[in-house]
Amino acid sequence: MTTKLIILTYMRSGSSFTGDIFQHNAKTFYVYEPLYTLQKMIENSRIFRYLDGSEIPSPVSPETAYNSSAGDFFLSSIGSKATEAEKQLEVDILSSMLDCRFDRVDIDTLMQGHMLSSTDTGSFKYCLNKNETLKKLQYCTMRDLITPCRTKQATVLKVIRHSMQQAADIMSSDPSVKIIHLIRDPRGMFYSQWSVTDLKWDDLENQARLRCGRILNDISLSVELNRRFPKRILTVRYEDIAENPIQSAEQMYKFAGLQMTDSTRQHIHQITNGEKDGCFICTIRRNATLTAYKWRLKMKFSSVQTIDRQCRGVYDVMGFRPYLTEEDVWSELPKRPGFSDRLYRAQDVLS
Repeated sequence: MTTKLIILTYMRSGSSFTGDIFQHNAKTFYVYEPLYTLQKMIENSRIFRYLDGSEIPSPVSPETAYNSSAGDFFLSSIGSKATEAEKQLEVDILSSMLDCRFDRVDIDTLMQGHMLSSTDTGSFKYCLNKNETLKKLQYCTMRDLITPCRTKQATVLKVIRHSMQQAADIMSSDPSVKIIHLIRDPRGMFYSQWSVTDLKWDDLENQARLRCGRILNDISLSVELNRRFPKRILTVRYEDIAENPIQSAEQMYKFAGLQMTDSTRQHIHQITNGEKDGCFICTIRRNATLTAYKWRLKMKFSSVQTIDRQCRGVYDVMGFRPYLTEEDVWSELPKRPGFSDRLYRAQDVLS
């Protein structure tokens, strides 16, 4: 049975790096950020066009849709403010892609620039070569998306615009779907989000409360899902992947039912020990561990304390250490050896 895997995480949590670990495997079909375009389409009341020639008005009016430009990305389509119609659109797109039914996905989603961020979907964009007629779209979708996807052992989607509740809906309807829930220390995640202007630092207290609240809600639901669907949801800390990338990759591969190859191990070594860092969404890191903990060298201690106050619930479950003094930030790693045994963890996979 084909494995259908969703890497569910949050912006600036090491998801591109984690996704690349799967992308390099010849037996996977990897899609990068399939929900990237959806929110803007809804906000702008775009018509949803499909490969069969049909056109459907946006099921969500701009008056009821959450406007990401008026708030922040982290809490937009994936948060509690999303309408039921928006959530269903996300579920439909992801389910179609997991089934290799790209012919059921709207044309704007198929045409989004992030298709070039995966070697598996990039050929589709090159096939079009700026010829976006319906006939050419149909041909390229079958040749470069549907046909190769159906030959693979696993379909992998990396998403940062999706909630655990929506993932639960997909898991309930399809027993072959698995979830990797990737979580990063909120301090490193928030600092990185601020660096790409996705977080307003002068509103840090409120932002930390809202964002960690959403993460904690996802974690709580994942505990319930692990009881309903044993060994179908795996919780992984980005810091563990950064410190032990090959061991972590082997654990995630085993969870997904995939075999690690020497080529994949070599690729992981190369992207975690590059000569220089890549772009802000690139996967090459000069030193992956240094990248994960760079916030300790940059963040003011007052900001660390603010996040610690608002994110204690996430820390308690995920094994992150709050800091009492500025000296502790420098002398002690923020990650404890393990985290909650209520979750199905990476170390459980090989036991």
